[in-house]
Amino acid sequence: MTPTLRPHSLLCIVAAFALSSCGGDETTAPVAVAPAPTPTPTPTPTPTPTPTPTPTSARLLEDIKYGEGATTTGKVDLLLDIYQPQATCTAPRPTVFYVHGGGFILGDKQDQLVAAIAPQITAAGINFVSINYRLSGDSPVFSQEFSAFAQALVDDGFANPQSNLFPAVVSAIEDGVTALRWMDANADEYCLDIDRMGYWGSSAGTIITAQIAYGLNQFGIARPEPRFHNAWWGELFRISDLEAGEVPFLILHGENDPLVDIQVSRDLAARADAVGVPYAFYTLVGTGHGFDTNNQAQTAAGVEASVRFAVDHLTGGTPTYGRFDLP
Repeated sequence: MTPTLRPHSLLCIVAAFALSSCGGDETTAPVAVAPAPTPTPTPTPTPTPTPTPTPTSARLLEDIKYGEGATTTGKVDLLLDIYQPQATCTAPRPTVFYVHGGGFILGDKQDQLVAAIAPQITAAGINFVSINYRLSGDSPVFSQEFSAFAQALVDDGFANPQSNLFPAVVSAIEDGVTALRWMDANADEYCLDIDRMGYWGSSAGTIITAQIAYGLNQFGIARPEPRFHNAWWGELFRISDLEAGEVPFLILHGENDPLVDIQVSRDLAARADAVGVPYAFYTLVGTGHGFDTNNQAQTAAGVEASVRFAVDHLTGGTPTYGRFDLP
């Protein structure tokens, strides 16, 4: 299938964090990240305002090693956290797999979004798994298994292989797959029901989870598949990868997002309409990239809708689909 290209690929979003500005002209050719001729200081992305965590009882298993990631100088340990309901495990529990954002430059598995989401997920009797992955500062090297996927990104105009961020993006997606395979192999020990699992990403994390959910099938990359995908402020590179029969998704996106143009989410929703994939699309009215700390009602509504979408898909509820504005 010929991929559908758009002018604002996620590597342009990464450039907005670290290398260059992408502009807003939707008539321009596809943008690839330009290579940096000399090292320059990396600006820190603005932290995402987040809601106040909901207190509840949960058990946290920290810094579990799920694999090793290759770098130009050796290897780094790949770690994850598992938040579990306090109740004794009597049967495998449904599980949410979460990946943090940070422009592939920074971020952590215990960020403020996790602090807000995880307690609500575990309160519903669901595990919450949050991972760290290789970032650009690790100088990551992706494996041969992901070389065809990486080359396709280049061939389709989504990436410049000379960019120092290109291997970080591909390696992060590889790490996400590695984590999912580890979860599958260790499901019994940690009470994980891999057949009742959903993906959830934030910003760069959505780039990772979206490609894993919809963009790897043609490359023969095996991984446990989800029942839903929650996408906050990110995108699927090739919207033509979304085909009939794919899992439902939720989009949460600010209408004034300067880093990830909301049009990429609108395009994905239009593709879903064309192929019959159910979705819920929540537009954060008047908001940019991330939550607006001055609009706590909107933030709470966005988190509540996302948690409800996850719980409904994992526990036999009735999910709500459609397009909604959150003022």
